[in-house]
Amino acid sequence: MSDRNTRCFRGDLGRTGRRYLATKLTISPRLPELGRIFQNLLREEELVRGPCVETLPDFEKGASLAKLVAEEALSKPW
Repeated sequence: MSDRNTRCFRGDLGRTGRRYLATKLTISPRLPELGRIFQNLLREEELVRGPCVETLPDFEKGASLAKLVAEEALSKPW
């Protein structure tokens, strides 16, 4: 992912989340008032807080496949 302004990312993430929820939690066209209420509530809800994004730390690197084969920890077809 390229470097991005965290505030822009927050807005993009919120909009994407709202679109996802609106399509995943569909309301029957026979209930238009309920659909409007849902859309209004979804628009007002804060889905993403703060400009910070957490990530998981990278896993600890081990030996390469070539080294594991050389050490006979893996068979040659690997």
